[in-house]
Amino acid sequence: MIHSFFLETNRYGNQNGVAGFQDVGLEEIMAFVMDIATGIVNTVLLHARPSVMNRDRFLQILYSLHLNNNQNDPVNDKLCNLRPLLDHTVRQCKKHYKPNCEVPNDEQMIGTKRT
Repeated sequence: MIHSFFLETNRYGNQNGVAGFQDVGLEEIMAFVMDIATGIVNTVLLHARPSVMNRDRFLQILYSLHLNNNQNDPVNDKLCNLRPLLDHTVRQCKKHYKPNCEVPNDEQMIGTKRT
């Protein structure tokens, strides 16, 4: 998934001529994702944040971040930009989540013959 992040981000940055865009490497994408995942980025800390990359590079990656190629977007899919991430998440959930027999059933989950 991370590989797709930096491939599509590089493609988008180069296609749209983002000012001073330099291709993103795997280490930079990992640092970017970790900054966001650990909650370092917010409006207060955005200008003076302890990170591996400087603020300008972080913002350049943020503005260029893409998950999907815009040229392959289907017309009717409103989630086309997030589709690779959603598909990956669904696959991983199906692969790793194995419910036990003790999963409770809610009464609204089971059909009844009420009239």
